[in-house]
Amino acid sequence: MSKTRTTVYLAGQEFRLSSERSEEYLQKLAVFINKRINDVQAANSTLSTFECALLAMYKLADEYHESKEAYDKLESRIDNLRTGKVREKAEAPVKRPFETTLKN
Repeated sequence: MSKTRTTVYLAGQEFRLSSERSEEYLQKLAVFINKRINDVQAANSTLSTFECALLAMYKLADEYHESKEAYDKLESRIDNLRTGKVREKAEAPVKRPFETTLKN
């Protein structure tokens, strides 16, 4: 697979990237990152761009770890269902953010 070479701008800084991903994908990531940095800047006008970038990175790392933990739990539950292992205590079903509970 050939390498894609492109330039992206993150928090106003130019970065030249080389990746096996498409240029469209790399630019999409840059837009996503810049939006997160801009959101932090809007909420914290006294912070420098660098500090806002670090806070945005921290928030993204938090979201990543929460998602990874939820994924690992689901993977474990699927594994247990496949192997027929029964747990002593039933776990509460996973509620997705877009699901609502209807009351009659």
